[in-house]
Order: sequence, then C-alpha cells, then structure tokens
Amino acid sequence: MQAVVSGWGRNEDGKLQSQLHHLHANIVSNKVCDERWNAKGSPTGFIVSSMMCMDSTNGDSCNGDSGGPSIMEEPAGSGIYVQVGLVSFGSGSCTDEKLPGVYTRVGHYVDWIKAQMV
Repeated sequence: MQAVVSGWGRNEDGKLQSQLHHLHANIVSNKVCDERWNAKGSPTGFIVSSMMCMDSTNGDSCNGDSGGPSIMEEPAGSGIYVQVGLVSFGSGSCTDEKLPGVYTRVGHYVDWIKAQMV
C-alpha cells in the first residue's frame, strides 16, 4: 500500500521550503519497521500498534513536517483520500534510506477523535 506525505519542513540541506512538498512511499509493516529501528539502537518493541511506518528509500518527511498528514486513496482509483497518519519522527538526517519514517496511526485514535467532536 502506498501513502502520500506532505509538508513545509526542511529539505536534506536544512533549508526551509517555500512551497508545499509531497512524497509517495510504501507503508512498511510494524515488524519490519521495528527491526530496522532496532538495528539503529532502539529497543525491541519500540514501534507499537499506534504507529505506522513509511519506507524512506526515496526520501522521508523532515524537520518541520511533524504533525503533517499522510494520506491514502481509498478505495484505490476512487479519487477519495483519507488521512491515515501524522508525521511523528524519522532518522533526523531525513536521508537514511534504511530507517522508515514513523507516523501516528490515525485509525488507532478514531474513537478518541469522535469523542472529542461531541
């Protein structure tokens, strides 16, 4: 499955952006994501069910993108997009191709979100 993340954050050179940027990337399983973060020193179980990860092979969100949306077209080809994630954190360098970006999994919080709308 592929998602799109967008933001106004810094680029790989640390420069603020003057236009909105976006990136298409595959969603990575939490198991794979946890294994890759473990390889960089995080404890086992660091990636939990309230998180989702996106492949960073072709780029990642960066400093200043936090809280920004990750969206998916559902169903595929429908032209209808839903927010599935919120940028949380990444490698820090914005360029580590082996370390997936980590997002808050919106679906995990749907009940809480609905409760706040009352």
